[in-house]
Amino acid sequence: STTVFTPSDKPFSDQELPIGNGTIIGKASSFNGTIQLLPRTEADFAGLQNGGGVDLSGNVAIAQLRNIYQCANTQVKGAFNITGVVTISPEQGNLNSKNVFIQDAAGTGIALRFKADHSLKLGEQITINCQGLALEKFNGLLQLNEIDEATHIISKGAATLPTPVTATIADIKAGKYEGQLVKIEGVEFKGTGALSGTTEITTTDCAQSLPVYTRADADFANTARPDGTGSIVGVVTITTTPQLIIRDMNDISFTGAKVCNAQ
Repeated sequence: STTVFTPSDKPFSDQELPIGNGTIIGKASSFNGTIQLLPRTEADFAGLQNGGGVDLSGNVAIAQLRNIYQCANTQVKGAFNITGVVTISPEQGNLNSKNVFIQDAAGTGIALRFKADHSLKLGEQITINCQGLALEKFNGLLQLNEIDEATHIISKGAATLPTPVTATIADIKAGKYEGQLVKIEGVEFKGTGALSGTTEITTTDCAQSLPVYTRADADFANTARPDGTGSIVGVVTITTTPQLIIRDMNDISFTGAKVCNAQ
């Protein structure tokens, strides 16, 4: 790392720290043995705008939007849009009424947080004007926040849901697939009882486990955890640690007998 020092008498010293990563221009100096960089004008930070100096405009990939976030809550300054298909919505009660997840054609997903309840449905394709919105982490989950449906949703229409990517619990716990629709094969539920709350799925080799969260308001919250083994589809989210949320009971397909958690 290198220290960047801006004297208080510089006209840009009270400006917000630039976002992104890329190039900074300045004069190299040393103070008490510490090497530091002295920017001359605000233009010396231009290489950091919108992440890595990339001038984002038009319709961009969700991955590019996610890359703007650099360890701190960030306001989106670029005039650009993202487009994605709704992979989970509040329709079945298993998602907060202000939230939704979308995924683009490249397979990257992100959580959206609206200012108020929204009308978006599962399978709709939406385009969002991102300028002025906030990229923030909530309990470890990256979200695009402060969305006003009337102002920021510039188009929506019917689309085809993306095919879930086959994922492993190990990869999910390692931080892959955040916000993405996945399918995990060869799993079973641990224990018995209703789905409501935090339950766990385990692999049939008994080596890995992953929380599955079901809101008390979900239509299927009081449904018993399915018996047997098979596959489960859901969106990868984070509440401090990774977990899975399903849309409805059709996301669970168990055809084999339990192995690790047989009663």
